[in-house]
Amino acid sequence: MSAAVPELITDAGASFGDGAFQPGEHVTIHGVNNLEEGLRGKIIAWAPADALYVVKDANAGTWGLRGEKLRPMATLELDPGGAWTEVPLGVAVPGGAELRMDLGAGGKRYARLLPAVAAATAPGAKSCAAAAVLPRMEFRSVGPLAVSRVCLGTMQFAAFPGHPAPAQSVVTATVRAALDSGINFFDCAECYGADHAAHKSFGAALREIGVDRASVVIASKFGRHVPLWATQSPTGDPTVYDGAMVTAAIEATLAALGTEYIDLMQVHWPGNAGILGGTKYMEAHPELRENVRSVVAALAAAVEKGRVRHVGVCNFGCDDLDEWARAGGGGGE
Repeated sequence: MSAAVPELITDAGASFGDGAFQPGEHVTIHGVNNLEEGLRGKIIAWAPADALYVVKDANAGTWGLRGEKLRPMATLELDPGGAWTEVPLGVAVPGGAELRMDLGAGGKRYARLLPAVAAATAPGAKSCAAAAVLPRMEFRSVGPLAVSRVCLGTMQFAAFPGHPAPAQSVVTATVRAALDSGINFFDCAECYGADHAAHKSFGAALREIGVDRASVVIASKFGRHVPLWATQSPTGDPTVYDGAMVTAAIEATLAALGTEYIDLMQVHWPGNAGILGGTKYMEAHPELRENVRSVVAALAAAVEKGRVRHVGVCNFGCDDLDEWARAGGGGGE
């Protein structure tokens, strides 16, 4: 004997395939393994475009029916008045609602119905958004910073040869999706596009979304480095920075991002600080070691002024780290 096809039947006799269900309708569940045949329930949410109906049964279990499959679903009840509702971590909010994260307030997440959806909801009624269960974002400590295990890079927000810059709407949608998935860590750099292009697009996205600055960790890097082994970039700009140039790069980065501080400022490549060779090479060029000391001092001053919270290095090998430590380099406060 063939297995029964999972199905919902309303009290009026309509079935799932008719596509005529409405929230609040009572239904009977048929043909579902591990469920009592004929179990009664009520439609609490629907997404016609996805052929999805969500049912709460008499035992308070919640089920989603899509096509011929009935499976457990997480649900979220939202206020049609547009008020924000706290969302448990690990629950995603689908179309018809918007999600806001406030990691600065204990990692809480909130959702509300979009205005157009709320306006179409009957006065006094509650609307439920069906939600798929997503893995919870993991966080790690980078020094004193708590960052998401996944970091979103921003180089793709700028134009490069063969790669035009995306529209700001695309950048904003990308950042919003990252925040919605639990990402709070973003990586930028001075050289990502001309004139801080990636910084500007990323900063604009944060403002458009209305992100609480304290809820995100922004890492950036100073230094031009094309080609890596040269002391001049193709535009003629020097790739070896002294202290004054580091300070100018930090201020330009802050202005482009539209923020008052950078959580983590890094030297992009050893050569950007003047570390152009191994120990023996550096010993033979004391002027380079003096330059490294000026870079370390500029970064320390930026930390002291609150323009930078923490300092780091990027792409450094063992000899490079030795030179950095020899110049007094550290990680900020």
